[in-house]
Amino acid sequence: ELESAAEVLRAAGETEVIVESNVGRIGDALGGIAGRVQADLIVVGRGHAEERQWWEGSTSRDVVRRAAVSVVCVPDRDDGTNIAPPEVRRILAATDLSRRGNAAVAWALVLARGGAEVRVVHVMEKEDAVEADRRRERLDQLVRSGSAAGVSVEIVTGDEPARIISAEAERFGADMICIGSRGRSGLTRMLFGSVSQELLLRSERPVLLVQSPAAARAKPSAGA
Repeated sequence: ELESAAEVLRAAGETEVIVESNVGRIGDALGGIAGRVQADLIVVGRGHAEERQWWEGSTSRDVVRRAAVSVVCVPDRDDGTNIAPPEVRRILAATDLSRRGNAAVAWALVLARGGAEVRVVHVMEKEDAVEADRRRERLDQLVRSGSAAGVSVEIVTGDEPARIISAEAERFGADMICIGSRGRSGLTRMLFGSVSQELLLRSERPVLLVQSPAAARAKPSAGA
């Protein structure tokens, strides 16, 4: 069954199917496989955004919390359209101008090399024209080195970043959202109460969670 499902990937390059037994956490097992094959990215499915109870016991949550590389969470659809490879034409990247936020922009710019359009969104808590100009300059510098077909920068004001980012993705018609995660820590629960977790729970679009700037520097190919 896996070989049949993997057929849609074969045109993009070498494909390997791995089946392993596991008695521990699935997230640990998948993370171990990703490390063994030197993966830059893990792609997992997730439940419906409107059914938030899936999150606490889900494999996708386990992978997001434990993986050492970036993770794409693809929402489930009842119409079966998950099977066909999607066409990525528009990518929305959200950054708070932190290292991980900027790493999410870097991922978006690399993934857009196939011709996709990129919109970079930054959310400010309150209106401040002078500060907005300063941040726009930083954002412009951030995207200047990108080679995407079209890159735009949007600064939005509000106190609910996840809701704003999700709304901007809908308005832009994004095929994917890129956002930085909080990172990994043995003392705090990753993503607990964070913008990235709320976006995962809210959005009906695939979300790429960038775990660290090191992942962005891995320079994935446009077909990753």
